[in-house]
Amino acid sequence: LIITSDPEDESKDAIGLLAYDFQTTLGPSGVTALVAFTANNTFGRPIVTCANASIYEPIIHITTGKRNAVSLNQSCIVVESSSKPGIIRIRDRLLYAHYGIIS
Repeated sequence: LIITSDPEDESKDAIGLLAYDFQTTLGPSGVTALVAFTANNTFGRPIVTCANASIYEPIIHITTGKRNAVSLNQSCIVVESSSKPGIIRIRDRLLYAHYGIIS
């Protein structure tokens, strides 16, 4: 699983928290979560977009936008939220779905 976002996104701290939580929470269940960005960055992380998604390497693309939505585009989950708290709510929703608490 690859989590990607714009390195200059206005909600980058909430996105970073989501990525960290996915790495630490999903690891014990056998899911490796890697962090990437959609553009050049100073962190040395790879550049990954939804165009790189595959059934073997799914991508979660997180962005701050005008609405709150989660959509599926092939093997890429596109998460858009209008606020930092919205990103945290979406993180919770995705983790609950992973563990089968909700569908």
